[in-house]
Amino acid sequence: MKLKVLFFSVLLSMFSTQTSFASDYASDYDEDYDVGEDEDVPDSMIFSWNKSAINYSVSGTVDGYEYVDLGLPSGLKWAASNIGAKVPVEYGEYLACGEVGPKDRYDEDNSFISSLNIEELKSKSIINEDGNLTALYDAAAINWSENWRLPTVAEFEELINNCVWSEITLCGVKGYRFESKKIGNNNWIFLPLAGVFYRNSIDYEGSYGRYWSSTLSGFNAYYLYLGSNSAFTERAIRFVGYTVRPVVKE
Repeated sequence: MKLKVLFFSVLLSMFSTQTSFASDYASDYDEDYDVGEDEDVPDSMIFSWNKSAINYSVSGTVDGYEYVDLGLPSGLKWAASNIGAKVPVEYGEYLACGEVGPKDRYDEDNSFISSLNIEELKSKSIINEDGNLTALYDAAAINWSENWRLPTVAEFEELINNCVWSEITLCGVKGYRFESKKIGNNNWIFLPLAGVFYRNSIDYEGSYGRYWSSTLSGFNAYYLYLGSNSAFTERAIRFVGYTVRPVVKE
């Protein structure tokens, strides 16, 4: 049974107030991609994207979504764009930990897993024995395909330690460039500083970014923090809306 079909049946039985899921976004965008003022995007997201003009390349696709091979020791490949984004410089969707679709408000009152402890999460098969989200609660597996998933906190650490990272502005969008340290591998990915979605507003766009991992701890979850010329992993309450960058093993 497909993960999406199974997820709907489980979710409807457990959480009757779940909001609708995000639409699937294919990442096979054109060489030139423009967002103008007539589009429904914030002023800060008006840009023109051209892969060849900025020497940006992808390594391949899995189930229609592009990935970049950074030559990491684990062999893990990183998606070129966030969930909900058509190109790397778009922010994409903001999601709460363990949820797979966007909402209008992010707080403890409309969170489905923030009040559950680790043992409760395991008993409900929300996380596995390693403390990572299972496929039914993984936004990448549900919105893209079962071959994609959220990175673990250890995989974020691998990304930090095996890439040269720096804060840059790309196509008018502030973010972090992670370029492979491996000799002969000049590939890189771009993670925009999308800020956070807390309660009913998005704040700190362009100042910092937070990307959910699949790893939970206590009543928190790990995330990748980007900002102030720093890149590190940290823990936070699970109900805040952060952006998500999937990973895949070919």
